[in-house]
Amino acid sequence: MKEESFELRVGNESDIKLVIIPSSDGTKINIELLKQYLENNNIFNYDIDILQEYIQNIGEEEIIIELDSILSQSNVDESFDIRISEDNLKCSIIFYSPQGNGKKINIENIIQELRNEKIKYGLDAVFLQNLITDKEYNKEYIIAEGIPCIDGIQGSIKYYFKTAVTSKPQKKDDGSVDYHKLSLIQSVKKNDLLAELTQTIQGKTGKDVYGNVIKPKKVNNVVLKRGKNVILSDDKLKVYAEIDGHVELQDGKINVKNEYFVHSDVDSSTGDVEFEGSIKIKGNVRTGYSIVATGDVEIDGVVEGACIRSEGHVILKRGMQGRGKGKINTKGDVIAKFIENASVKADGNIKCDAILHSTVLARKDVEVIGKKGLIVGGDVRTGTKIHVNQLGSNMETITNISVGINPLLSNEFEEIKSNQEKYRDDLEQIEKNLNILKEKQKNGLLDERKKGILQKLTREKINIQIKNKSNEKRFEEIREQLLNGVKGNVKVDSKVYPGVKITIGDVSRYVREEINCCCFRNDNEEIKISNT
Repeated sequence: MKEESFELRVGNESDIKLVIIPSSDGTKINIELLKQYLENNNIFNYDIDILQEYIQNIGEEEIIIELDSILSQSNVDESFDIRISEDNLKCSIIFYSPQGNGKKINIENIIQELRNEKIKYGLDAVFLQNLITDKEYNKEYIIAEGIPCIDGIQGSIKYYFKTAVTSKPQKKDDGSVDYHKLSLIQSVKKNDLLAELTQTIQGKTGKDVYGNVIKPKKVNNVVLKRGKNVILSDDKLKVYAEIDGHVELQDGKINVKNEYFVHSDVDSSTGDVEFEGSIKIKGNVRTGYSIVATGDVEIDGVVEGACIRSEGHVILKRGMQGRGKGKINTKGDVIAKFIENASVKADGNIKCDAILHSTVLARKDVEVIGKKGLIVGGDVRTGTKIHVNQLGSNMETITNISVGINPLLSNEFEEIKSNQEKYRDDLEQIEKNLNILKEKQKNGLLDERKKGILQKLTREKINIQIKNKSNEKRFEEIREQLLNGVKGNVKVDSKVYPGVKITIGDVSRYVREEINCCCFRNDNEEIKISNT
């Protein structure tokens, strides 16, 4: 063994020598280091005075000392040392051998020392008793152990929707910015999974060898807070949508709403608004933006040249100033303060205070009987009746009014007629090409490529024939409805001005002079005027 300038040389069990090697620069041997070296080698019972005498007489040569010559002849009792780990969870003991006729320790000695050290918990008394008779010296034995605490695991919620929605516009492939698609609405369907909880696991307390309680780190319980229109699973770990709608997180609660509120204008800050449910807008709707809803649409402000599609009703509290671009298409009613320079289609009724220079189609009634109650310019058509206060203007503005034929069916009828003509033209052209290819096939002049064309044209012919057959059936259905449809009437509470054209069914009449308080009806294929 080498330790700085000291060395023990072992010949056999009874021949151990201590070698002291002088330093090259004449530095004196440090007696404290030497003492530590001997203790590290389990040599405790030595005569320090004799050892110091050897060191004082050291020269330039190494000194070899018979170990027996410095060992003390006095008796040293067996001893032990109690050690505690830094975390106070382990208590250990180390035994040191006796010298000469030194006394052995007993269990009472150790128990008393443990009491002095205030060791109260986790002592293995049986193991300690066995160590009294069966041990190795200078070896550390754990005789008491505490219980470490177990830290808890903080619960967490995984949301399957964005909990914080921003209005950051998307970049297009060409580098421009799309202010229409801002994705502010997070639509969900009924039974969609919205959130999932990983439960909090509370920690367990521990105890050190002194008997002190060790507390784990604090973790808070996390729960899924149930809001409106959501379903909490039986184990309270999952939240599902109870209805179609818009999901959002408010004050920690998950809510699904079948109404979506826009508290500002619909413009570049909101983008287009599309929602599975009803939409309520507090501000205006600017030109170029669109509103799409499966429910009602209610707008407090003015609608400019925007597009609105709804499967419910459309309510415009301040009307539409369409600027030639505004469009409304709804399966319900349209109720508006006014409609100006716009195109409106409704499966239900249309009720407003004024219709100005617009194209308006309604399956049911059109009522314009508010404070102004006027229809001026444009084209207004309905399948039932029109009730208006004033029709046309003193400027003799051209105004077309049509009732008695469902305008939506009429449009579909015209579209079907157009399709029939296209199908006939396509079939005629396909038939010509097929005849040419079949003639070549007969003469064996058809290569593989042209065989493929022949098969393709044959399939196209069959598909068009199927479509045409369905088209013809629908054509007859609509034609019959139009022939037997409600003839309807036009009722005017105040004035009808020249420039107005009234059509009821398939009969028309032009107004050549002012008429007050009247009703237009189709009587035996003639439009007659009566007092209201």
